[in-house]
Amino acid sequence: MRNIQSQRSADVKFKIGIINMQKIKMTVDGHEVWLTDDPKEAFTYQKTVPVIGICTPGQDKSWSGISFLAEDWEDVDDEYAELAYCRYYHLPRVLVCGEWSVVSEQKLVIGGQNFEEQTHTWLIREADKKDAKAFETLYNDDEVKRFLPYPLEKQAQTCKDWEDWIESLHQYVYPSEEPSMWVLADENDDMIGRIGLEYKEENKENGTPDGYYLGYAILPKWRKKGLAAKAASRLLKYCFEYWQLKEVYLLCSGENIASVKTALSCGFTKMSSIEVPIQNSVFPQNVVEHCLNDCACVSTSLLFLFARKAL
Repeated sequence: MRNIQSQRSADVKFKIGIINMQKIKMTVDGHEVWLTDDPKEAFTYQKTVPVIGICTPGQDKSWSGISFLAEDWEDVDDEYAELAYCRYYHLPRVLVCGEWSVVSEQKLVIGGQNFEEQTHTWLIREADKKDAKAFETLYNDDEVKRFLPYPLEKQAQTCKDWEDWIESLHQYVYPSEEPSMWVLADENDDMIGRIGLEYKEENKENGTPDGYYLGYAILPKWRKKGLAAKAASRLLKYCFEYWQLKEVYLLCSGENIASVKTALSCGFTKMSSIEVPIQNSVFPQNVVEHCLNDCACVSTSLLFLFARKAL
């Protein structure tokens, strides 16, 4: 059995129906994922439903063209079935969930005040086309434009441009099953911001090492609530366990005080300061927080490099 514990909420449970010794159907809320140890059946099924092929070691069978495979029937758990289902239909997969508390002020009938703590949930998932408007709002925000690069190759003209970009993530990025850019969402599944990891090559000129770099940006109405730190800490724990990462880096402008505070609260340690030629007014290549753009307008010539090791 795969030893990676699913972080998905507990309501995702696939019901197993045994058709015969060569075929099993897993269903959840009426949605199906088929398992078979026959490659010919797999090719037929995957035209209409997601399929996981059971390729027992030593068998002389070709599974070319089947995206999801397992060596044994018992290796397919709910998480793997959900992954196959989400990839087949280009649906956003949830990575981690968490909770955060806020203190709300409520007026009492007698005129007094009562401070009551309320608990809310959040989750980190893959981007969805419904997030297009939120992404547009996020990257048109003055603070985001000041510190982060623009993720699209050219300025978006409509929400359709953002939808196309999100679709490209599902086609070319998420199927790699590597760390990437995800969405932080609230309990109603509305976008709070973006968060994720990006792999960068070593840059000997400025001293930044190769490895995965954490990046995040929060929509204005959700800022100053500690959400970035909570989500980043939980995501780091997941990435250290799921991908067995040994260390994660973070690079931010010295003027981005909120990001610096978030980094420190997540256990990052400052490694160095990087001088950027002021006339460039950009993050140098391989230092940007997003792979789809290699420059971002910033007002400072100083960047801080942080690192956090797995515990």
